[in-house]
Amino acid sequence: MRHGTRRKRAGMWIAGVAVIASIAASYHLTHPPELVWWTSPEIGTTGRQVRVRIPQGWDGPNLDTIQVGAELCTLYMFRPVDRRPGLLRQLIPHRSEDADLDVRIDRVNTIPASEYDSSVKRSVRPDGKLYALRTLQLNDHFTLVSVVYGRTDQRAFDTTYKQICNSLRIE
Repeated sequence: MRHGTRRKRAGMWIAGVAVIASIAASYHLTHPPELVWWTSPEIGTTGRQVRVRIPQGWDGPNLDTIQVGAELCTLYMFRPVDRRPGLLRQLIPHRSEDADLDVRIDRVNTIPASEYDSSVKRSVRPDGKLYALRTLQLNDHFTLVSVVYGRTDQRAFDTTYKQICNSLRIE
């Protein structure tokens, strides 16, 4: 009788762990990514910084600076990263997604009024990747700050693009 009780407890324990694991997996697969605040270094000598929400756990920022004549572009790039332990990645493969979030700071000579629009713009590339863009202008009229967010997972994109784009701030 004792062995039967022990087996029954072990079976219940294993079943309980399986239920918890399935709940955690379904939550992870259906819950949109959490967003966290990111703050840039100072923009030039303005005393101002860019703030924007990014998906938690994304890698970055990777920094790139491009200069064409007197115009300068500073680009902060963020990408998703699978941070699960190696054994878990082997047991449960995760299809990587083509996703990115870039924060651009453009220093330009002139900003034509027709190009400056702070509304959120959406687009779809021919390969199906979704993009959203929002641009703000610093009060010096020579600096544009943009967030460009793209991903192939439509559900994740639709639940986060407005929060990300509308979080863009110059403080």
